[in-house]
Amino acid sequence: MIGLAQRVKKVYEIEWGSIDNVASFMTLVEELAITVAQIHCEPPLPIFPTKNTKNFIMACKKSNDNREIIRTTLSSFAKQKYLMKDIRCFSMIYAEIARRDHEIFFRNFRNANVFKGTESLNDARMLYPLVHTRREAVLIVGGGIGGLATALSFAQAGIRVRLVEKNNNFREVGAGMQLAPNCSRLLARLGVLQQVQANAVFPKQIVWMDALSGERLTCLDLGPKFVERFGYPYIVVHRADLLNALYEACIKNPLVTLETNRTVVTVDERPKSIMLECTTGMRYDCDMVVAADGLWSALRKYVCDDGDPLSVGYVTYRGTVGIDQVSKESGLENVQFWIGPDMHIVQYPVRRGQLFNQAAVFKSKLMPDHTDQWGTKEELNERFSTGCDQVKKILSLLQTNFRWPVYDRNPLSKWSRGRLVLVGDAAHPMLQYAAQGAAQAIEDACALADAYKKHGPSNIEAVFHEYEQERIPLSSKVVHFARAIGDFAHQSGNAKTIRDEILCMHDMHDFDCITWLYEEKRNEKK
Repeated sequence: MIGLAQRVKKVYEIEWGSIDNVASFMTLVEELAITVAQIHCEPPLPIFPTKNTKNFIMACKKSNDNREIIRTTLSSFAKQKYLMKDIRCFSMIYAEIARRDHEIFFRNFRNANVFKGTESLNDARMLYPLVHTRREAVLIVGGGIGGLATALSFAQAGIRVRLVEKNNNFREVGAGMQLAPNCSRLLARLGVLQQVQANAVFPKQIVWMDALSGERLTCLDLGPKFVERFGYPYIVVHRADLLNALYEACIKNPLVTLETNRTVVTVDERPKSIMLECTTGMRYDCDMVVAADGLWSALRKYVCDDGDPLSVGYVTYRGTVGIDQVSKESGLENVQFWIGPDMHIVQYPVRRGQLFNQAAVFKSKLMPDHTDQWGTKEELNERFSTGCDQVKKILSLLQTNFRWPVYDRNPLSKWSRGRLVLVGDAAHPMLQYAAQGAAQAIEDACALADAYKKHGPSNIEAVFHEYEQERIPLSSKVVHFARAIGDFAHQSGNAKTIRDEILCMHDMHDFDCITWLYEEKRNEKK
């Protein structure tokens, strides 16, 4: 009600420099209209005159006679609401006129003297803060590997994108990761493979070892025949090295804008756009939003509210140690996969062979919950105490300050709703046993950019349809494949005996079981 509102003493600056197109001007006009309506309910603030505000002050004096009439007229909350509605309607009509004649408007009105003059900026004060809204064609939420790869894929297709990250910097939590040929192929397309490989290690084999007996069961040779078959080598890297390569490529690309400290809190689907708002008050009015916000995606529930990720009862302890602390028995040139009942250890060198990555995974006997009271260090030591001497040596070097419960989700049949679409772990988190998390996220990124380039911003429905048709079947297959590897590796009793016999008969140059995953896809051929 008029007369009941408290006087607001703080004033806010209008950021005229951020108004660089008609769309942003329309947003400003709308917000100014709301503010004007709110000012009717407040005592006027004094405006300090300068030589650039004389005309404005004269206009204010002429309007003083009408101020009391306005106050008297708007004697009810309902009338105030009608005023705000009418002003907003008028403002949008005015902005539409400006849009139609924007060339004349911006040539004759938006000039340095009006918008960039120091004194005019200092005097452009208002009673209420404007909610800053950006108009974006493509907004990506999440600055991990999947989000940065998506930004880079779109930029390389000539499409301008903005990426927002909730943290204050771009960093990857974790240690080592394995990149199969299907990942390297797309990293080459994105122009970052050379930088990634400069810090990588090229293992000779993936070796499966019995964690109980220490017996070598089988291996997959990664040498010349493997590279000839798939076109790219199998490499192992530090997660930070991959993320940094993507980040630096995005920074260098003028079509990519990166922002930090942006946590999305609301999603508002509109007739011709989708609006996202962050905790900072920043809003983004977008043609399309790409949710790349990971396993614990806040935006996934907008597409499918299927609850939190499911704990599978396993816990991972992982980290890196200096290569000088590791014995040659650990297989410094290979990826070593020690498997046992409900447990395994994977180890391999990273960062040009300077560090040695190790991860121990086991199934807890306790019921998983949201605390850290299950899958403890004590349980870790107890579970691997049945391992061979080499496994016990590995455990003595294992870093236990990083504890990671293992989560999974069932595949979705749809990744999009309206103008929002999921990529990476937000769409299809998967167990680590296939070493395909990053690869599948990057495949998503490239496929989505290709679909967008083909159909364009005017047909978002077709973009999402083609993307989903291409990616959902394959990624779902990988999800189930990873589960199968985990079940196979963690067998016990008679099932373990049969498994070991199968592995011992495997030919190290037989790549048939992974050809469907590593080979070049038809859509990737240029």
